[in-house]
Amino acid sequence: MSSTRPTAGSRPGRVRPLRALAFALLLALSGGMAAADQNDPELSALFARLQQDLTPEEAAEVDRRIWLLWLHSEDKTVNRLMAQGMIAMQRGALDRALDRFNDIVERAPDFAEGWNKRATVLYMMGRHRESVADVQQVLNLEPRHYGALSGLGMILVALGREEDALEWLGRALELNPYLDGIRVLSDRIGERLKGKRI
Repeated sequence: MSSTRPTAGSRPGRVRPLRALAFALLLALSGGMAAADQNDPELSALFARLQQDLTPEEAAEVDRRIWLLWLHSEDKTVNRLMAQGMIAMQRGALDRALDRFNDIVERAPDFAEGWNKRATVLYMMGRHRESVADVQQVLNLEPRHYGALSGLGMILVALGREEDALEWLGRALELNPYLDGIRVLSDRIGERLKGKRI
């Protein structure tokens, strides 16, 4: 990842709407509440399906099935902790959510979604650099995790590194071209950067 920083002439007021959109998208990309991991053989077929011409309903169903597999662990304790952490996160009890996801990462360090959920909570807490480290763990375990790729892009938006953000958002869209919210965010960033160069 390059070390691009915001230009001196950038206007913080214009960046805030992008950050708000990024935050909303990150929550949406955290997956649903349904309860196998990133090694499930069904995932390859599902990712191949995302490269086909799908209706919005078909794409949403494939996305849902991918998240179901990512979220599920063979360890019942991990599944229980995941459910508790996600409920706490949705209620805004971020410290409690972080505790649960810490427990998952410690108990099952090879379970990518534990790292991903902890990265999401850390982002919500404003602990962006720690969130980036967790996203990197997710991608080490599941390089196709378009939720983590999108999340990294959003973190970089929050840090003012929009050119870098475009790269990671683009990688997410390559894996899942049906991420309409991510495409909107990517297009807005592209327009902003184009305006700066004129």
